[in-house]
Amino acid sequence: MANAGLASLHFVNVVGHQALVAPYRGTDARYSTNPICLSLPGSEAQPPILLDMATSRIAHGKARVAHNKGEQTPEGSLIDHRGRKTRDPGVLFKQPVGALTSFGDHKGYGLAVFCELLGGMMSGGRTAQPQHEVEGTICNNMFMIVFDPERLIAKSAMEHELAALVAHVKASPAADENEPVLVPGDPERAMRIERAEAIPVDAESWRQIVAAGERLGVPAGRLEAIAA
Repeated sequence: MANAGLASLHFVNVVGHQALVAPYRGTDARYSTNPICLSLPGSEAQPPILLDMATSRIAHGKARVAHNKGEQTPEGSLIDHRGRKTRDPGVLFKQPVGALTSFGDHKGYGLAVFCELLGGMMSGGRTAQPQHEVEGTICNNMFMIVFDPERLIAKSAMEHELAALVAHVKASPAADENEPVLVPGDPERAMRIERAEAIPVDAESWRQIVAAGERLGVPAGRLEAIAA
């Protein structure tokens, strides 16, 4: 959409999946990671600005990778089944199960609630409330708002403001000289370049991929050949 010159807002909830995230001040999971995505088109001088994130402090996939690698998660990102803070991602993959927490405490929680309602209700799908039974099929509901910014502001003015604002925030002296100030979309563009030839996969995740392939009739040797 950004490449087509359109601005967009996306609100997502997930049904058919076990709850993953605890509400602020809660002690067990009640909804999923409820992503939100916002985008603005760019120009020749400035690539599109694109924010795509889970409303949980870390994504569930990040917790799975940390668990597979035997690493701890960031402070405050998880609670165990008793609601106690923990950095052990294993609490999400054993019974009784723990939960992810919202980013930014009550602020991220507030966004998660709106993603649940807009994504699940306004899309014509379902929300995480218990009247909707889990059917075993994971479904992502999404409510989108898409508009042409040129209906509101001249293209030249928008491109100027975008480039000027990005230059302004990036001019802030970096707290760490090895980590310059970025804007949404920069990390993903850098990662795409870094991983153009190969994507690193830890040993345990690869073992799980191979096992899943074998269950579906894909020989391990074929997967190894693809990875090579």
